[in-house]
Amino acid sequence: MSRHYGADSLSRVPSLQFFSQELRKELGLPHTFCSESDEEKAHWKYLNDAADQQVVSSFPQLADPPPHYHYQKPVISAPL
Repeated sequence: MSRHYGADSLSRVPSLQFFSQELRKELGLPHTFCSESDEEKAHWKYLNDAADQQVVSSFPQLADPPPHYHYQKPVISAPL
């Protein structure tokens, strides 16, 4: 069974669970994003937005970065 999460990153949550979701959150252990309350999600969104603003205020060029440059490694054919 595959699960799809809308996130920038994922923490691995082991398949064998020793602790409840609530206890894992209290202990700071990896837990699923969907187990967080709306208040916690809003809190983390606020912290992410504040961190983004702080970085952009220090490095304004990161607010509107140039397009990503894709380096194409030249293909050299070897004699057979």
